[in-house]
Amino acid sequence: MTINFVTKSATPKEKTNVALINTQADVPDFLTEVTVANGNIYIGSCIEGNEVAPIGNFIAWETDDSCKGGYNVWCKSNGHTTLFQDEGKWYERPTVVKYHELDWSSDLKVPAFAAEAPIEVGESTIVLHASWGDQTAEAPEPYAILGYPDGSFALLKLSSESARQYFVCTEEGKILKPLVG
Repeated sequence: MTINFVTKSATPKEKTNVALINTQADVPDFLTEVTVANGNIYIGSCIEGNEVAPIGNFIAWETDDSCKGGYNVWCKSNGHTTLFQDEGKWYERPTVVKYHELDWSSDLKVPAFAAEAPIEVGESTIVLHASWGDQTAEAPEPYAILGYPDGSFALLKLSSESARQYFVCTEEGKILKPLVG
């Protein structure tokens, strides 16, 4: 069974509150509580407490008057996998989701990527027991199973307005076409 992929983002979102830190010169001037020394990034204005990370990591920030310097700053340890740079700007990689359209005309089969999902397959229904409640897909409505990188799952009704927000993509997130016309 071929694994297909979808994403909700046709255009990557620019991230103006991140920086890749290799030297002190990489730290924006307004982040006065961030210093680089001895191969480390020292963050003195994180809500959770002071942080230390090796150089070569990303930092992210948001305004917060309760923090020294007026910014909550943290090490964005997943930045190398969730961000990419284009023409000097950082962008968030779209979340790529595994996708399998249900085939009501044959024996319903759960795709391998969802083998561990809390799914019950009936004669003309599939019920997904998600953390937020049960989702039910009923024949002959067009549905798909979505498998997220964090291990969660969802059912997507392909005739819904939500389905129009998705795009078929490569595993790397390159948009190929809209999921539904």
